[in-house]
Amino acid sequence: MLQGRPALSVVPTLEQKLLTVREVATQLGVCTATVYTLCAEGKLEHVRVGNAIRVTLRAVSAFIARRGG
Repeated sequence: MLQGRPALSVVPTLEQKLLTVREVATQLGVCTATVYTLCAEGKLEHVRVGNAIRVTLRAVSAFIARRGG
């Protein structure tokens, strides 16, 4: 508690859930190396959490839509 108030918590929605590289690879039907390459080339929106890459479901859906899938 901060100054008598309960701490806020963030509950992610399904679209905001952060997927691992392995989960994204499964969704896209590719290997994990391909997901790392897509992230490095800026083709797949992602965030870094510590040393790990995470991708939202929304970003995966947007990637698929751009690819015409």
